[in-house]
Amino acid sequence: MQALKQFLGGRINEDESIAQNAIDGHEPGFRWGRDDTADARQAARWNPWRVLGSCVGKRMMLSAHQDVGPGVAHRPGLPDLLLVHTCSTCGNAQDAVAWPCETLRILALDWVEHCDYQSGWRPERRPCA
Repeated sequence: MQALKQFLGGRINEDESIAQNAIDGHEPGFRWGRDDTADARQAARWNPWRVLGSCVGKRMMLSAHQDVGPGVAHRPGLPDLLLVHTCSTCGNAQDAVAWPCETLRILALDWVEHCDYQSGWRPERRPCA
C-alpha cells in the first residue's frame, strides 16, 4: 500500500518541477493568459503559481494521512474487522479506517490517466443522494 503514497509523492514532485520551470522561464511579474482566448484563460486559471500552491496542499494531505498499522473497524450488524493498515486521520480510537483511505484515493484521481496509476486505488463508488 506504500505504492499509492509513493505514486502521489512522485506526481506532486513532477507537477511542482514543471510549474517551477515555467516560472523560472519568465521575467519577474510575468502574467499568464494575457489575451482572451480559451487557451489564455486556461493558462491564467492554472498558472504555475497556483499549481505550486496546490502541490503544498496535496503534500499536507499526504502527510496527514499516514499508515499507523493495525486497527479494528466496527461495522454495524457485522463482526468487527481487523485491519492491518489504518489511516492516522480518517479513523479514531474506537473505529479504524483502512489505509490507504478514501482521501488519498480521491487525491490520486488527478492522475488516473498516468501509466503508473493502479485501478485498485479508485475510491469506492457511492450512490448519489
